[in-house]
Amino acid sequence: MSTPEFIFLNDQAVKVTSLKESDDSVILVVIARGGADRDRTLELLSDPNLRVRFGQDDIRPMRASDTDVRSSGEGPQAIHRIQTTLAPPPEDQAMAADPLLDRLDRIIDLLTELRDRLPGDAHG
Repeated sequence: MSTPEFIFLNDQAVKVTSLKESDDSVILVVIARGGADRDRTLELLSDPNLRVRFGQDDIRPMRASDTDVRSSGEGPQAIHRIQTTLAPPPEDQAMAADPLLDRLDRIIDLLTELRDRLPGDAHG
């Protein structure tokens, strides 16, 4: 994979400094400028149901781990190097992380509830 200029974490564009693939995981390095940018990036990476899109690729459920932050300077002029490993979540969690499957489960539950409200002869 060539290093894209941006990736999308939960539909938020994040500028990429470095991206290295290894097996089924990706090592991502981001340079954040100032505390607000650092905090926003770390908040995105903390989501256990992270949706990641590399360029025009499909969205992939992933989880960030081994996040390391190195900072230089203070205040709004500070530079923060954030390195993390992005990997697919465990299989059972990947299924649960899919928002379409969550919506489908809610629709099925609602239809079952509505069916149960029908008179006994209508269940046939």
